[in-house]
Amino acid sequence: MPEPAMTLDYASRQSWIRRRWHRLVIILLLLAAAIAGTWYRNNIIWAAHRSLLLRAQYQCMEFEAKPTRVVYEEDTTKARELLKQKDYRPAMLDATGQKAGAMYWPSEIQNYPEALRYFSSGGPNCLNNDASLLFLHERKTPSAQSVLVCVMAWMDKNAGNPVVRFGVRGVLPGNWSTDPGVIGGLGAFVRYNERTPLRMYAGQPDPTDLSRFTVEYELHGKRGVFEGRVKDIINPTSNLRVEFDFDIRPGGPSR
Repeated sequence: MPEPAMTLDYASRQSWIRRRWHRLVIILLLLAAAIAGTWYRNNIIWAAHRSLLLRAQYQCMEFEAKPTRVVYEEDTTKARELLKQKDYRPAMLDATGQKAGAMYWPSEIQNYPEALRYFSSGGPNCLNNDASLLFLHERKTPSAQSVLVCVMAWMDKNAGNPVVRFGVRGVLPGNWSTDPGVIGGLGAFVRYNERTPLRMYAGQPDPTDLSRFTVEYELHGKRGVFEGRVKDIINPTSNLRVEFDFDIRPGGPSR
């Protein structure tokens, strides 16, 4: 009896072209995954840095110290007491380095360099060692432009007779897509008499006028006020969009 015919199924062999195509697809997928991973990792790092920046900026824009807090003290005896606190640092008040005052320098300003980066009139040494924070808060121009206002003071010992210099800077707040940047500023000075130590208190935002802020001072046992305002620049010719008035009320330390 004849045996029935049998059909054998053989697995088809992949051509060398198909094998190379599969390898190429795998390589491309791995490369795409590596690129995506690098982009994702860099994006996470960027987002983390930006979130820290915006958090520090928010703290500065909402920053308020009590109006009784001394932020600038030239009386050496009282300065020594203030310097025991962590938010103060010493500053030399004369060229000989024999008199040290106390300057207010809280963590908020340390964590947000944009607030002080543009203070150049006093030089880098003044910013690193001698500046005192007088005021830090959000203010708005009459056109409702939001501005982070930062006011500092320092002793300029290189001006013949020592003088107290003031710097006012306006920073345009940054966001997730835009970096912060300077949009205005003002420099001024007040004559200094070393026989009558000057004391200044933490500046305050005006709750009824969003463009206004004040810094109270004490001299000769009497109180006075530095008054500042932020205004729009009409038809600006540069990237500066705001300007400041910074006035001293009668009886102040200006001679």
